Amino acid sequence: MKHKTHNLLVILGHPSTKSLSHKLAASYIAGARSEGINVEVIDTYRLDPELPFVDYEDYPDWDRDAGVRQHYQAMITKADKIAIFHPIWWGGLPPKLKNFLDQTLTPGFAYKYTFKAWVPNAFRIKPTGYLKGKKAHIFITYDAYTFVYLGLLFPFITIWAVFILFFCGITNMKFTLHQRVRWTGEATREKWLKRAKKRGTQV
Repeated sequence: MKHKTHNLLVILGHPSTKSLSHKLAASYIAGARSEGINVEVIDTYRLDPELPFVDYEDYPDWDRDAGVRQHYQAMITKADKIAIFHPIWWGGLPPKLKNFLDQTLTPGFAYKYTFKAWVPNAFRIKPTGYLKGKKAHIFITYDAYTFVYLGLLFPFITIWAVFILFFCGITNMKFTLHQRVRWTGEATREKWLKRAKKRGTQV
């Protein structure tokens, strides 16, 4: 089977290596590697080199971590596909995953604004994305029932799809949701792990 994906970047956003997120990622990686896909992994809770939390007063201060930031940006640039595994905490992303996105998906790397005189400032909300052509697959775990989030119009999917991926030019995106994780039995978890492995072979 031929793949358009040659380089896969897996990003982990859960602090525990015993978490379902980590186990799903391990199965997914195993499936991808069985197909000869080159896989690189970034664990946002075990970064080496460490990427400090965003902390600056003026824009020149932002440059002090440029070397570390560029290291991870190079990994993103190399990837044909990016797979991200994380739980939902308080309706959003875990802090270190959010910080990783804040630090790496920066103007000039992930996107740029093109200003046109005839466009009112209030409508300059969609920049030119620099990550066009890449694919993304987001694996999300949570303890609620999926229908609860359906009633809320899946705010975390909107954030990923509209405010992160599409914003940076990625339109080829998939989402895999795992509900009621805290109360899920081993049989269901094993089914999820097998599904993740299969999807890893299809990157």
